[in-house]
Amino acid sequence: MQMIKTTENALADFIYASGDELKTDSLKVAKAFNKKHKNVVRSIKNLKCSEKFNELNFEPVKYKDQKGEWRTKYEMTKNGFVMLVMGFTTKSAFAIKEAYISAFDNMQAMINEENNTLIRQFFHLVEKENQSFAVASMAGRVLQRRKEDKESNMSEMETLKKSIQPDLFDTNKNGVLIGLAASQNSTNQKTLTKGN
Repeated sequence: MQMIKTTENALADFIYASGDELKTDSLKVAKAFNKKHKNVVRSIKNLKCSEKFNELNFEPVKYKDQKGEWRTKYEMTKNGFVMLVMGFTTKSAFAIKEAYISAFDNMQAMINEENNTLIRQFFHLVEKENQSFAVASMAGRVLQRRKEDKESNMSEMETLKKSIQPDLFDTNKNGVLIGLAASQNSTNQKTLTKGN
């Protein structure tokens, strides 16, 4: 078996997001370190960590192997990975550990940057919506004020129109508003006609 390239890019395939956490698993670790899977699993089981640490950082998961048989692998967090590989002490293991940890860190930074970008976009939209709401609210108040003002103004104008020019307007027999002068001419003409 050949050793996996120890570059961060090569090891990025060995790390994946599970929920909001980055993980790897015992199969991927075995492949990266050129070890048998059963030996990696044994190393996990032999770790002298607290029960709480094990629960938080190692999770047994069932998978089907190439023969179609169910087997157990362990998903692990970055902390679980670091604890496990402390015991891998060959010269090549140190280079792989370093690259693996760097790949974890780089992927976490990318996730954080993506989340920060999404968070910034979210708060930008919240601010935009708040401004839109404020403008709409103000516009609503202005329209309501306009409606109230219009009713009041029209009523006052009607009252003033009657007070200022009471004799300037009249309505004809059809109810059409006409100037009083036109109405008086018509009346005068009728009077003249009757007088002839």
